[in-house]
Parts: sequence; structure tokens; C-alpha cells
Amino acid sequence: MNYISIFSRIYEKALNLTSGFTYYLLLNDELLEPRWAW
Repeated sequence: MNYISIFSRIYEKALNLTSGFTYYLLLNDELLEPRWAW
């Protein structure tokens, strides 16, 4: 078992999830409050 590769894989997945969730929240905020529309 190579623990470093497993850890890096888990870390990569977590990072992808976090960035995707942040992007989703920002997009949702823009959709709920279109600040640039007016």
C-alpha cells in the first residue's frame, strides 16, 4: 500500500469537490442577486 498516493488522490478529490462547490455557490449568488444586471 502506497499511502502517499492514496492520500494525494483523496486530497485531489476533496480539492475538486471544494472548488466545484465554491463555484456553484458563486454562480448561485449571481443568479439570486444579479448585481451586474442593473
